[in-house]
Amino acid sequence: MPEAFPKELLDIYLAVAGLVGTTAARLASERELRHHRRRLEELVKARTTELTEINEKLQREIAQRMQAEEALLAEKDNLIRILEAMKDVIYIVNSHYDIEYANPAFAKEFPGHEGRKCYQLIHNREEACPWCHGQVAPRCGTGRWE
Repeated sequence: MPEAFPKELLDIYLAVAGLVGTTAARLASERELRHHRRRLEELVKARTTELTEINEKLQREIAQRMQAEEALLAEKDNLIRILEAMKDVIYIVNSHYDIEYANPAFAKEFPGHEGRKCYQLIHNREEACPWCHGQVAPRCGTGRWE
């Protein structure tokens, strides 16, 4: 049997064994990191695909809404042209009884209507009329409320 290893040689063997263990652990860690990196790349790719599809869908929705808005604006312009051409008195009020729109016939019949409430202007009242509350439907006869 050979003599005991000299201490220097034993230290070298132990150092080499430690390096082999460290290298093996690092290799295992690198292998695990590569696995996690591939998994993350797969998840990112899947999420990117999902977000791209959602984005495309939103872009289509935006385009459809823009087309619908353009159509509504064209209809509004057409309606305004019709209302402006009518000889009947026509006006539109909001929920606060402010006159939002008045056609030229209304403006001619009730000059200075801007900033006034419909019940103040038409009936010289200080509060909303019954038909303003929707209880009575107005009827139009000769261009005056009956």
